[in-house]
Amino acid sequence: SSDLERLQNAQELCNKAALYQQQGNADAAMICYQQAVATKPDLAAAHGNLGNLLTSSGRLEEALVSYQNVLALEPGDFIAYNNLGNVLKLFKRWEEAAVFTERAIALEPNNAQLYLNLGIILREQGKLEAAGAMCERALRLQPGFTTAVITLAQIREGQGLVKESIALRRQAQDLDPDNVVVGAGLLMPMHYLPEYSPEELFTAAKDWAARHGLRERC
Repeated sequence: SSDLERLQNAQELCNKAALYQQQGNADAAMICYQQAVATKPDLAAAHGNLGNLLTSSGRLEEALVSYQNVLALEPGDFIAYNNLGNVLKLFKRWEEAAVFTERAIALEPNNAQLYLNLGIILREQGKLEAAGAMCERALRLQPGFTTAVITLAQIREGQGLVKESIALRRQAQDLDPDNVVVGAGLLMPMHYLPEYSPEELFTAAKDWAARHGLRERC
């Protein structure tokens, strides 16, 4: 068969795989992506989709190979670099994860999510100042990025900057008032500051419970 026919067959297999994924049939989707890769080994998108499915299926070593295959075919694919960084994070291979995420940023310097991803890696390495700077970069690019605000709050708490952490958590709560985790996260650091009386802490807890439709228990 011609190269064009192989490309068309591989694309059809990828489309079938996507449909199987929508139906929740990961096994059938996996087979289709593997067939697509075998049919057209130089189709980077098929390797990338296979890598994503392998990642979500917990087959992380195989996912690393798929993303490396993408980069062998498309060296400028920032998504593949970021995906490699994300999988390496799951292995707690922080140094390597940072390297790949930095490469993704070099290719896509205005992507807030990439700076947040790097900030999380740096936080796990104990590099809190650098981690905070990455979250701030993310927020300059995307003001109102709730996950970045929460992550920065956690970093500031780790640095002992409790007041700043509380201010950030309040900001996150304003951005996403229906998020139970955001509200619960605000209550904990308030206990560390003497200016909050037991009554104020109790009121804050009641407000949080009321906001999320939780009844007080006797």
